[in-house]
Amino acid sequence: MANIPIWAGSAIFNVAQNPTPFGFYDTDAEFQTDAPKVADWCAQRLGYPLVDVELQQEQFFAAFEEAVTEYGSHVYQFQIINNMGNLLGFNTSSADVSSNADDNHLSDDSGIGLNNINVSGLMDNPTGQNSNYSNDSPTGGSSIGGKTFSASLHVKRGIQKYNLLSSSPGYASTTLEWGANPNDASGPQTFGQLTHSSSIIITDTDGITVHYRATTGSDAGIMDTGSGEYRRYLHQNAGVGEFITGSYNGTSLGINDNPDDLTVLGQQGSGPVGHLSASVDSFIDAIKNGPQRSSFVISSSLSSSGAYFITLTNKIEGIGGNTTISSSLIGVTASSDFTGGSSGLSFESSGSQIQALSKRIDIKKIYHYAPSAINRYFDPYAGTGTGIQSLMQTFGFGNYSPGVNFMLMPMYFDALKLQAIEMNDTIRKSAYHFEIVGKHLKLFPIPTSDYTLWFDYTMANSADNLLYEGGESGGEDVPRPRNTVTNQSNVPYVNPTYSYINAIGRQWIRKYCLALAKEMLGSVRGKYQSIPIPGDDTTLDYSRLLSEALAEKEALILQLREDLDKTNALAQAELNSGISQATQDFNTTAYPYQIYIH
Repeated sequence: MANIPIWAGSAIFNVAQNPTPFGFYDTDAEFQTDAPKVADWCAQRLGYPLVDVELQQEQFFAAFEEAVTEYGSHVYQFQIINNMGNLLGFNTSSADVSSNADDNHLSDDSGIGLNNINVSGLMDNPTGQNSNYSNDSPTGGSSIGGKTFSASLHVKRGIQKYNLLSSSPGYASTTLEWGANPNDASGPQTFGQLTHSSSIIITDTDGITVHYRATTGSDAGIMDTGSGEYRRYLHQNAGVGEFITGSYNGTSLGINDNPDDLTVLGQQGSGPVGHLSASVDSFIDAIKNGPQRSSFVISSSLSSSGAYFITLTNKIEGIGGNTTISSSLIGVTASSDFTGGSSGLSFESSGSQIQALSKRIDIKKIYHYAPSAINRYFDPYAGTGTGIQSLMQTFGFGNYSPGVNFMLMPMYFDALKLQAIEMNDTIRKSAYHFEIVGKHLKLFPIPTSDYTLWFDYTMANSADNLLYEGGESGGEDVPRPRNTVTNQSNVPYVNPTYSYINAIGRQWIRKYCLALAKEMLGSVRGKYQSIPIPGDDTTLDYSRLLSEALAEKEALILQLREDLDKTNALAQAELNSGISQATQDFNTTAYPYQIYIH
């Protein structure tokens, strides 16, 4: 049999030699310091140096690593069960590691998952259900630790509906140049024989792509523009997705041509000018009646050089490069992307990331209230509201401010007047209230002046979002997260950080490590149940070691679980209730209520 060395009396923890099987804690400085000490302590508890211990330092280090992992497993399993209602729907990424005080989200730094985060503060929803799937806030979600931020919204007179991600919106737009100087025969205004393969392609914010195809007419005629300009044109009715270019075969009279030379229909002139205004009007009409009719605001203008400009502006604020346009028409140029679009909403934290949907916000409070009734009760221009102004004049108080009432009135009189003012607002006028649908806020009544509206919100990560359609017709898509916690198996806890474990936890770990060492030593000695000695043989104590190890492990786990159960929410509530009741009983006994006789 090979001469295998056994415990030599000391251990050395060398990280370079991979001393533990998994290396979970090898880089932790305090684990490196404690590992040799725990190995020495376990060996001495097993009888060294009075008896040999048939284990090497690697066995002790492996037991120590397992003990730390077992401790973390029980602690975090308890945390998962105790806080499962808060964790459902939370991001499963174990790289989300620490709460950032600036933007209130989990950021990627040291890889400790939810281990050192107070997960009981993840949710403010009293139902205990995660609001990541809610459509009641601009993007759903809840905050880490419940930290609240504020934002200001610039309300405009006469505007009732606002995008909570864009208060003073800029709308992205693009412009098509349609033709140029009609006096320039070589300019881009020459619309020749066009076929249905010539088109203008537009992809809108909803991802709808439409080819607006050019078509030419079949009937010839002569048109007088009223300014001495004669143009020969062709026309016909365009179908859906088609527009008339106003183009023609050959050339026709231009602005500088002499109309007196036009003696025969079909005679060629010198100016290759098509009927640009007819083409522009037909194209605009095609868009207004096509599938993108609700996507754009359309305007057109004519430059001094004779070029027509058609400007398409998105109806959704802030949308830029994902809306595209291109043209294969002769004489029409367009930029490939829409540009512009901005937001003027003032967020306290990470506003640009919120608008980019990398964060989820949950609206907590909107400061939109009717003016206080007491302000109108003591309105210096409308009287005191008591209806006794003439009586005050009779008593000689008319020269005093109407806000001063020298009449001694009962308190309920003031309360009734305030209720009357509020009831009047509710019944006779539109009451002050609001509604949030998707990311839009609708104010009631319609604002009659410009002012700044404030609201409070909380914020959380919105990584790896999916989009689902808004609940109302034409509503905005609301981001819905994926890779979220759905059960105990994907809650983002990782192995504990040994240096964060307190002395009580480390004592449990040492005892459990000793039990594991006994179990391993019992298994080793059980290989040879008896060994010969001079004149006799002896039986090793493997069975005692195994039974002791099993009993100690069970007792330690039971103790840990009982201690954890005493810290769950229900147990703490019962404890606080008992303390409160006991305090009340003590005070009642020690300080009984006194009876006073006047």
